[in-house]
Amino acid sequence: MKILRNAAAQLVGLPVSWALSFIFLAVVPRALGPGELGRWSVAWAVCLVARSVLDTGTTTVLWKDISRRPERASVYLSSAIALRILLTVPLLLGVAGFARLAGYAPQTRLVLLLIALATAVNTVAAAATFTLQALERMHINAIAGVLNNTVLSGLAVLVVLAGYRQAADVAWVAVVAAVVAAAYQFWKLRDLAPHRARPEWQVIRHYLVAGVPYAVGAATLSLYVWIDGILLSMMATSAEVGQYGAATQLIATMGFLPSAVSAAVFPTLARNFLDDRQRMVAVAERSLRILIMLSLPMAAGLALTARSLVGALYGNGYGPTAVVLEILAVTLVPVYIATLLGTVMVTNDRQNAWTWMTAGLAVANIGLNLILIPTFHRMGQHGGYAAATAVLITDLATAVGVLVLASPAIRGAVARCGADGLRSLLATLGMAALVWPVRDQMFLIPVAVGAAAYVCLGGVLRVVPPAELEVLKQVLSRTAARMTWRRRLARVESG
Repeated sequence: MKILRNAAAQLVGLPVSWALSFIFLAVVPRALGPGELGRWSVAWAVCLVARSVLDTGTTTVLWKDISRRPERASVYLSSAIALRILLTVPLLLGVAGFARLAGYAPQTRLVLLLIALATAVNTVAAAATFTLQALERMHINAIAGVLNNTVLSGLAVLVVLAGYRQAADVAWVAVVAAVVAAAYQFWKLRDLAPHRARPEWQVIRHYLVAGVPYAVGAATLSLYVWIDGILLSMMATSAEVGQYGAATQLIATMGFLPSAVSAAVFPTLARNFLDDRQRMVAVAERSLRILIMLSLPMAAGLALTARSLVGALYGNGYGPTAVVLEILAVTLVPVYIATLLGTVMVTNDRQNAWTWMTAGLAVANIGLNLILIPTFHRMGQHGGYAAATAVLITDLATAVGVLVLASPAIRGAVARCGADGLRSLLATLGMAALVWPVRDQMFLIPVAVGAAAYVCLGGVLRVVPPAELEVLKQVLSRTAARMTWRRRLARVESG
């Protein structure tokens, strides 16, 4: 029940975050144009790779340590903060050095440095984020995410509407948004970790040593995810990068869901790996069933509505974005599966196998991009189509690889999800058949048709098992009751 409450706490903020993200996507890319959006996209790609390379695996070790020994949270947190403050220096210097070596234009270098500042703030704040997740206070992180999106989307829209339509103008807003969200998280931690423990060298050393497998895994995974945009920026025009980046930003809004579910179950998986492995497998199975049930209609719906969505959000300058989005939509299913099963491997202390797999796929992804981008250009095709194809191939390989590496118990859980997955697939195919005739209509029309069709078909086919549906109803009922009680208490206190 606690797991579902944690997931619900994060998912409550999901509609708000999505709405704010769509406001940003509906206004800012259109105002900036593909060229300036290309600078914005490559800046984030470079900075996220730099952050992962310098991460040292601290956050994952911190997450596991506090999940297993919450009474030591203050010491673990202060040591992680000290280490991550030190890491911001090489991060900023590394991004500045790469920008010069890559030969980026001065405007692009400025955007890179500003996004690097926002990334540095996020690097330090990650210690708070993972501490809150380990203490199972996911609602605080959800609120921080909403704050970040509110400031970023709201101020960015105001900036571009005021006539400031350079990527650097929006990059300043990203710095402010990061500071606001981080300040809120650390403020809330005052009550949860009230003792101001000093950093301990032994703990910092523990992070540096124990975090190596996670650091390598994070670096290779980040390269795997973001290297396509970086390579594209070196072999294509800024407009191509912006058109590709617009599609990846839309896909990123869908990527929150598996991360939210994985974050919600991580503490339970980590504890039960030591105490109750049968329960651990049951938790993983239930989570996987939910992700399969959601990813299939989302992938199909996004692919079917890509052209109307891109046209509504971005306008005529982003025509190739629709094709890129159609390709990337297919990746949602393998990414959702791999994200959860990768989390299970980490909580089961099998991070080395996960690291080696992601390292091999990162190399494969780089090789595919180096081959496909020039090949597509010679064929007169958009470079973004090549990058998206490389992502699709490697994402499918990731899902297959993580299934092969999973323990027999987890593979058994995956097999037991097969019948529910088949029902979800049938409901998705029925939804697609109904959406197809209206796919080119105004974006909201096919979305409404698809949502209604999947809900109805899902009910007929019993996509959600009755037992889990009853649990979900109980969680939502208790959540609503708690929210009502808090509103009444607030009225009494204000009166």
